[in-house]
Amino acid sequence: MAWPNSTLLERCRQGDDLAWEALGADCVPDATTLCLQGRKFAVQIDWQKFDTTAGHGHATPLSSESGDFWFFDAGNNEAIIKIIDACSFNGNYWVFWDALSNVKMDLTIRDTVTNQILVYHNDLGFSPNGELNTSSVFRCDGTGPAATHINTRTDLPAPGVPQLQKYDDPSQIGACVAQGDGTACFQSGRFRVSGTWRDFTEHTGPAHVIPKNDQSGYLWFFNAANFEGLFKIIDGCGFNGHYWVFNAGLTNVEATLEIVDTRTGDVYIQRNNLGVDYPTNLDISTNFTGCTAPPVVLFKDGFASGNTSAWSSVVP
Repeated sequence: MAWPNSTLLERCRQGDDLAWEALGADCVPDATTLCLQGRKFAVQIDWQKFDTTAGHGHATPLSSESGDFWFFDAGNNEAIIKIIDACSFNGNYWVFWDALSNVKMDLTIRDTVTNQILVYHNDLGFSPNGELNTSSVFRCDGTGPAATHINTRTDLPAPGVPQLQKYDDPSQIGACVAQGDGTACFQSGRFRVSGTWRDFTEHTGPAHVIPKNDQSGYLWFFNAANFEGLFKIIDGCGFNGHYWVFNAGLTNVEATLEIVDTRTGDVYIQRNNLGVDYPTNLDISTNFTGCTAPPVVLFKDGFASGNTSAWSSVVP
C-alpha cells in the first residue's frame, strides 16, 4: 500500500500511535513481541537448543527502533535488532540485527501495515553474523515482496573474522570505576568496559556503555535510541577456566571495544575497520583466566579506621 499523505507519515515518525492505527498498524507488545517504529513492525524469535528444547525469545524494548531478546536466562542476551526509518535516504526501512548464539533461530519481522514478512533462519550449530540490511523488503511506498526467507548460512556472506588484541598490563590492576556512561563495570566490578568509534566523515568519539545487568550491556555511538553493539562477559570458569566474551555489532564504522580485568591487568580489545560490517565474536578462549577467587580479608573494626595492627588474617 502507498502512504495516504505526508502529514500522516510524519505523525507516525513522531511516534503518534493514533496515526499508526489510521494506517492499520496493530502490533501489540508483549513478553515475546517487540513493536518497533511505533506499532508498525512486530518482531519475534523462535529458538531450539541442541537437546531439542524449544521456545520463544523474551523481548526487551530498548527504544522506538531497537530491542533485544533473551532465550534461557534473563541475564543472558542472545539477539539484538533495530529497524531504522531511512525513507528519506533510499526509500527503505533498514533492518539491522545480530545474535550471540549458535542455536536454531527463526527471527520473524512483520510489517503490520502491509503484512509483509521477513524471516531470518539460522541452522542449529551455526554462529550467524546477522545482517545490516539497507534494502529490505520493507519499502516505504508499501511495495516489495509479500514474504522473504533468508538462511543465515547460505544466503548471507560468511561471518567475518574478529580483529583481537590480548595482552597483560599490570598498570590496569585496581578498582573498576564507572565514569559516566563512557565506562561501565561488570561481573561484580571486576571487568571495565569502554569503547571508541570513527565514522566516514572522520568524526570520532567514545562509545556510550549501557549496562543491562552484571554480565551484559549495549553500546551506542550517535543516538541514544540507536544501539550499535551488544556484549556479554560470561563466567565460564567451571567449564574451561576462562571468562568468555561474546560481542556483536550493528555498524560498519570503525569501532573498538576494550575490556579490562581490573583484578589481573589482562586487556582484551576487539577492533573493527571502517566500512566493514562488525563481525560477531563468541570467544570462549579469552585471556581472562584468573578464575581463582581473591583472598578473603578478615579484620577487626579498628582496621577500618586505619589501625593496620587490627589486621587479623588473610585466607587464600
